[in-house]
Amino acid sequence: MTQQMDGAVDLTNCDREPIHIPGSILPHGAMLVVDPATMLVEQVAGDTLGLFGRDAASLTGQGLADLLNAEQLQRLRELLQSSSLARPRHLLDPLLRVVPDRAIDASVHLSDGALVIEVEDADLSDRHAVDPLACVQEMFDGLGDAPDLQAYCQLAAERVRAVAGYDRVMVYRFMPDDSGWVFAEARHDDITPFLDLHYPASDIPKQARTLYLTSWLRLITEVDYTPAPLLPSINPRSGLPLDMSHATLRDVSPIHREYLRNMGVDASMSISIIFEGRLWGLIACHHHTPRRLPRHLRGVCELFGSMFSLQLEVRLRAEQLEARLLSRKALSGIMHALASEDDYGAGLVAQQQQLLDYIEAGGLALRVGQTRGGVAIRVNSGITALGNTPDDDQIGALTDWLTQRMGTFEGVYATDRLGEDYPPAKAYAEIASGLLAVSVSREPRDFVLWFRPEVVETVQWGGDPNKPMEVGPNGIRLTPRKSFEAWTETVRGRSTPWSPSDNDAAFDLRVSLLEVVLRRIDAAARERLRAWQQEQLLMAELDHRVKNTLASIQAMVAQTSRSASSLAAFTHGLDRRIRSMSRAHSLLTQS
Repeated sequence: MTQQMDGAVDLTNCDREPIHIPGSILPHGAMLVVDPATMLVEQVAGDTLGLFGRDAASLTGQGLADLLNAEQLQRLRELLQSSSLARPRHLLDPLLRVVPDRAIDASVHLSDGALVIEVEDADLSDRHAVDPLACVQEMFDGLGDAPDLQAYCQLAAERVRAVAGYDRVMVYRFMPDDSGWVFAEARHDDITPFLDLHYPASDIPKQARTLYLTSWLRLITEVDYTPAPLLPSINPRSGLPLDMSHATLRDVSPIHREYLRNMGVDASMSISIIFEGRLWGLIACHHHTPRRLPRHLRGVCELFGSMFSLQLEVRLRAEQLEARLLSRKALSGIMHALASEDDYGAGLVAQQQQLLDYIEAGGLALRVGQTRGGVAIRVNSGITALGNTPDDDQIGALTDWLTQRMGTFEGVYATDRLGEDYPPAKAYAEIASGLLAVSVSREPRDFVLWFRPEVVETVQWGGDPNKPMEVGPNGIRLTPRKSFEAWTETVRGRSTPWSPSDNDAAFDLRVSLLEVVLRRIDAAARERLRAWQQEQLLMAELDHRVKNTLASIQAMVAQTSRSASSLAAFTHGLDRRIRSMSRAHSLLTQS
């Protein structure tokens, strides 16, 4: 949200809040924005007097040589030459402590061509300050031995809490609809658990998610503070506000601070969990009193988040690979059986049971008493079904709708809430809330469809996710919700979600079936070509023989006409010659 002239905050659209250019920083640190070519200070913010011994006015426009010694300046120049500095480089280095005999830690990065230097007090009393690498090794000791994903995340939450000391550490996992799920939690014994609670997608705006992808770690030392403005507010060289996407000291959105205040949280830290270039989740840390985590521990936690994400990716990819290998084996059996069938459609129908087993229509983990799903095949306008499926008319209407949408999902369509996309499906949600459809032809549309039944689920939300927006004290203004008590919602019309492995298996089946279709089309084309060539050969031979016969008849007519004395004699003679030729052909045929 943007700061208004009267000091009020316009929060009319949270998703458009320019949180990457707040124009101010957290007040406990200091920031210098420097022209890397001239090493002149262009902008200043924060506690420069306490950390540098100089006020902001005396630093602006001055050279770094007035603040740093020659050795320190050389170190910065070496960093500029040897590193892109696209992300902050933590300088846990006594050489770069500006004030003699004072423990100050720094970080540097480049933003829009400017060198951004951030400094804070160091904490050398912490036991990990001497050897941060040993701390990382302790955090990862045995982490890879966790038997499953939930245990892996739970152990990670416990390790981060042991090092960072927050009251609560959660592994917060994002769902396909962008809502959040507290997947694992380590907490102080006397606070209310959040484990297994869900939070609506609106709790974390889109631009905040983007910044979580940009920067691995985000820290809020305390909720109630007065931001320290960057002076001047516009960079004199670029004419633009400073992009603080990577800045550790970046000021926090006022609406997010109000949200934390409503939760009773006074300090927080978030570590990004990134999988395949997407934000998979966060390691979210909450504290009920102000907490200033020293930079060396932030560096440890940032490295932990990066390595945790890599190990998570290895785990998830291994699971996907195992599932894909199993599905490929099943697919091989289906295609082998289809290869011996003359009728492609009949072959598919004969493989119904194998197709139902190929993608387990009841879900990867069938619940006790849960109804199994079904599979339907529409080929050559005929419909065949196995298991629990809609009726033929409903399947026909559904495939007609899918045909109209084909261009938007490229041959494979998957949903765990069919009624939301296709309202007529609400009538049979009990047996077909989930649909995985594979198109296996072009015209007419042939489909293989898997159905999954509705799973009525009770979801525990951290507050009412459908709570309407309120009008705040400053007029039309979004106000963060104040209640975070567990709120129960019964979810209907949804099935067990299709996994990435299910989608991969469906895509593999489509490719394989299209190859069969194309091979059969190619074989039919070759057969037609051979038939046409044979036809041309027979026509040429027939033409040749007919012409020979006509030539022979013409010769007999001419010869008979020369020896005949009357028309009757000509007719009699020609008849005898034709009969003789017929007998000769018969003798040739018999021999």
